Amino acid sequence: MHSSYFIFISFALLYTVAITNGHNDLPKREKTHLKKDPLDYTDRDADSLFEEWEDNDEDILPEDERHDYFLRGKNRQGLRPEDLMGKPQEEIMKLSKKGQTLMMFATVSGSPTRRETEQITQIWWAGLKNALLDVNR
Repeated sequence: MHSSYFIFISFALLYTVAITNGHNDLPKREKTHLKKDPLDYTDRDADSLFEEWEDNDEDILPEDERHDYFLRGKNRQGLRPEDLMGKPQEEIMKLSKKGQTLMMFATVSGSPTRRETEQITQIWWAGLKNALLDVNR
C-alpha cells in the first residue's frame, strides 16, 4: 500500500514536470516578441509582428482600408504619346492631371477688407461644396 502511494506521487510529479517544461508550441519568432519590451522593438521586429498579424487576420479589408492603398496608383488610364501630339500645353496638363488633387488660387479685385474677403471665399466654398466637390479652405 505504501509503495502504491509512492508510485502514484512520483508519476503525478513527473507528469506535472513534463507538462510545464515539455514541448513549447510557440515558434522561436513569437518567443522573442513575448520576451521583449515593446519600446525596444526594432523595425525588423515590428515588420515581423505586422506580417504575423496579417497572416492571422481572417477579415478581408475593403480596398480603401488596406495599408498599401495610398501607395498603389488609382485606376487611371495611361496617357498615350499619340494622343498628346499636336495638342497645346494646357490640354496636355489637363489630361495628365485628370483625377488628381488640384489647388486653386483666386485674387479678389479692388481692395476688400479681410472680412469681405472671408465672405467672398465662403460663397465660393459653398458653391463648390454644393457641386459635390471635395473642397478645403
